[in-house]
Amino acid sequence: MQQNDESHSSSTHLSGGSGTPDFYEPLRTHAPWAYEAIVSTRHHTLRDVSEGGALSTLHKEYILIALDIALRNEPGVRQHTRDAMAAGATIDGIVETVVLVLLTAGVITYRTSGYAAIEEASRWTS
Repeated sequence: MQQNDESHSSSTHLSGGSGTPDFYEPLRTHAPWAYEAIVSTRHHTLRDVSEGGALSTLHKEYILIALDIALRNEPGVRQHTRDAMAAGATIDGIVETVVLVLLTAGVITYRTSGYAAIEEASRWTS
């Protein structure tokens, strides 16, 4: 079920239609060559299978959720959970992703950021 609430839009954290998070804006201003390299790499890597990518957008979002949980990056967990839900994720898929990280990276990752994925996905299903 896709959430229509504006707060769940995957574009709310993106700058200037480039598909990059807002926190890249200072880099764009002060090191445009580095910013362009990141944008190009991000665009190429995040392509869906239908656009020539090797993995589906949904699978990439599950991976990004897991990485952000392991890195204890709660804002990233929330954003990639919203993006995953928009790409067709299920709460069961989100929970399984969280549990995989819990098993490999420990309870601290759940306490600091893993819970956020389940919390965010629950907002889409309620």
